[in-house]
Amino acid sequence: MVRKGQVVSARTAAAVSKAALRASEYLGLKQKEFAQIVGVSPTKVSHLWAADYQLNSSIKSERENSILFIRLFKSLDAVLSDKEAARVWLRGENTALGDSPFNLIQSIEGLVHVVNYLESQQRQMDQ
Repeated sequence: MVRKGQVVSARTAAAVSKAALRASEYLGLKQKEFAQIVGVSPTKVSHLWAADYQLNSSIKSERENSILFIRLFKSLDAVLSDKEAARVWLRGENTALGDSPFNLIQSIEGLVHVVNYLESQQRQMDQ
């Protein structure tokens, strides 16, 4: 028997997994790079790409890292609105951040820092 919370959790996991994969693909990340950012093994990412696995919404680090990564993508897309520009920005040095965003997002602290920076840029554009 499936409980109501389990169905919602499964739907959430499916939606987060799909969004995170699309963001990873849009940004041109390799599977190993994506695995490092969201905090899962490269094997799990291979299964994720093959639709044999979903990011586990009950594992706090997987859920939080994935949602942060999706926020990064959404803000970056809102600020730049161009896939190639987003890929260049991600890998390029950024004096405001003190390093390339790609290097920073390898840690949770760096991911949070980059997301906060992008969301700040997005708010400035919206004013």
